[in-house]
Amino acid sequence: MAGVESLNHPSLAIDEIRKQFNFPKVELHIHLDGAVRHQTLLDLSMEKNIDINGAKTVEEIRDAVIAHQPANLSKMLSAFDLFIPLIAGDKDAIERIAFEVCEDEAKSGVIYFEARYSPHLLCNTVKNTAATSKHGVYTKKGLVKQLIF
Repeated sequence: MAGVESLNHPSLAIDEIRKQFNFPKVELHIHLDGAVRHQTLLDLSMEKNIDINGAKTVEEIRDAVIAHQPANLSKMLSAFDLFIPLIAGDKDAIERIAFEVCEDEAKSGVIYFEARYSPHLLCNTVKNTAATSKHGVYTKKGLVKQLIF
């Protein structure tokens, strides 16, 4: 990106703008199911043998789930119909996504964020008892995780 000029600051290169705005950030509204890495979607699709518009590469996943032109809300939300079946009811997939969102936010300089999710979409199996825990659970990495209802 070096040498590419910003529309807002035509005299500054993108790298220079990044240096000037390199400070801690807060994100007060991020949707967990809207922040899934494309690689994760591809991995889950292959593990579960669930087709997402025939996608076999990260680029094809990206093309399937990103709106390329402005549309109405229904059209925008239809992308979730493609990949929610990969995640719904899968405690390990949800945990992976949550961990990756934490990593991605930290890499972006975010020091605090509030993630939103829809339990009825993500935990939609009768067998799933992960959300019934009253106490936090330690993960392999020593992190405490707990759903708050």
